[in-house]
Amino acid sequence: MERPARFGDGDHARPPVRTAGITAFLLIGIVLFSGNAMAQRGTRHAIGVEYAGMVFYGSTSVHYELITSDHLSFRLGVGSAYATIIIADVEATGGTAMVNFMTRGFHKFEAGFGVSVMHANFSFLFEEERLPLATRVYPALSVGYRSMPRGRGFFWRVGAAWMYGYGLPLLLGAGYVF
Repeated sequence: MERPARFGDGDHARPPVRTAGITAFLLIGIVLFSGNAMAQRGTRHAIGVEYAGMVFYGSTSVHYELITSDHLSFRLGVGSAYATIIIADVEATGGTAMVNFMTRGFHKFEAGFGVSVMHANFSFLFEEERLPLATRVYPALSVGYRSMPRGRGFFWRVGAAWMYGYGLPLLLGAGYVF
């Protein structure tokens, strides 16, 4: 009698989990180091919401951001593909961790990279055939512009992103720095 397959069985189940663990460990180390070594005005925090998408696909998310200096921040978010609502056979929910590099001042250009760990039924190559619903790891990249207050206050972002398993949609975001 054959036992049912479980999470962790097979050739492809462990690498995404291991990759996510290594990435989380590196991000935590960078956050701890940069908070002491690079902080110019003290560490600040931000919360926000984002939309990254085009007409029929994309994602919505909420995030927490640790701003360690004028040039560096770390973002952790949770989101879902909104195509899940429009196109019934696409499912994706999960989290993203990113490192953002920014220019100085109120008006900032930024670039970010990281990883999205998603419970999804597609690959980031958008194959015709749907895959089984499983945990997968996708790249997370963004470039854009943001307004960032010097103290407390609201901010907004606009740009292009590859996040939550979807490629190069328009990115719109807003939040509050405290």
